[in-house]
Amino acid sequence: MKESDQGKTKAVNILISSASLFIALLILPPLIIIKLPQYFFARFSALNVYDNFPGLNHAFLNSKFQEILMFVHNSNADFDISFFSVKDYLHMLDVSQLTIYAHLVLIIALITFLLNLLANKSKALVMIKTSVHYLLALFFVLAIITSLLFRQLFIIFHQISFSNDYWLLDPKRSMLIRFLPEEVFEEIVVISILSTISLLVIIYFFVILRLQWIKKLQNKKKNFNYWWTLNTGTCCNFRIT
Repeated sequence: MKESDQGKTKAVNILISSASLFIALLILPPLIIIKLPQYFFARFSALNVYDNFPGLNHAFLNSKFQEILMFVHNSNADFDISFFSVKDYLHMLDVSQLTIYAHLVLIIALITFLLNLLANKSKALVMIKTSVHYLLALFFVLAIITSLLFRQLFIIFHQISFSNDYWLLDPKRSMLIRFLPEEVFEEIVVISILSTISLLVIIYFFVILRLQWIKKLQNKKKNFNYWWTLNTGTCCNFRIT
């Protein structure tokens, strides 16, 4: 293979690796958070969300919010229409469907990433290092853009993700929007991005250490082979494992 072709192949592999890992890391944190009701209960207290439901105690409201989370993962779960509005229910049907798609995309992205690494075993660590390097820069830029334009991006996300206007909920009628004001979503996005950046930093340093360790072993092998040849006059293919 020509050097130019090898360069193109390497670039394509790194692009596939970076894109699939980016998609996976973009989707994974929110999917984890929506499985943690205790996180939401803590944030409801901090953001005074319970004040949106005068006369209702926290235990009752927590049970109703758990219905939302259960419905997100299973649209056949109970959803109290006498408490929530019909529009709440219709929007949650869309959210439940979106969650299914998100899981499928996550699985496809992870499989693509792993298969790409397996197809390039000898260069896997270097590919991961390069991909993580690009993704760190990308997520830092994403963090800055999100902090400056969250509301606009929040609206665009809903316009792209949903083909109807059920997500335009009225706080006077919708219990769903009372539970989940924009501030809750903004915190989820911030936590997701920061946790992703932290994970990428950990992966980056792990790969660096691993590459240094491999280089150290290779140097030991070269030194031993040189010593063996010098002292015995024969070639040695001794391998250090």
